[in-house]
Amino acid sequence: MSKIILVRHGQAAARWGEETDPGLSELGFEQATNIRQSLTPYQSYKVLSSPKARAIETAQTALPEAQVEIDPRFTEIPSGDRSLAERGPWLKQIFRQSWTEQEDQVTQWRADIVRALSQQPQDAIVFCHFVVINAVVAAARDNERVMQCRPDYCSIWEFDCSAGGITLLSEGLEDHSLVL
Repeated sequence: MSKIILVRHGQAAARWGEETDPGLSELGFEQATNIRQSLTPYQSYKVLSSPKARAIETAQTALPEAQVEIDPRFTEIPSGDRSLAERGPWLKQIFRQSWTEQEDQVTQWRADIVRALSQQPQDAIVFCHFVVINAVVAAARDNERVMQCRPDYCSIWEFDCSAGGITLLSEGLEDHSLVL
């Protein structure tokens, strides 16, 4: 059994439907710096990150001494061939649905995340995205609704993970604004 800490990246320099891979905004860097002390108890944990710039920059800023391993399984929800303009409305629709209603690419993405965490052989911190956290919280709650929570920037979510499943130990801070 492994303890997994999911950390949502800091505020991005652009919105989700405006750029494919924005880095952190000035506020995002400040948010990542501010969680450094909160992550101190987990210094011995393996550090994983989504390949997206905002997640990597959050990891490197929050844990400057850590070696960050990029793991593509924790990237943002795959939007297929949708244009940037189409991504926002598509994501809003997904938030009103269940995981069982999603296209195969999204269903596989979620299954890969849950499997990766359930099979993680050691304690880890994973710097990731809003929908990744929702996917894991849904698995922990055994609830098929996509929108489980609204993880705030740099919020810290704690789980126990094993081959038998995922247990939510503590919820991070939530933001009541829309992710879009």
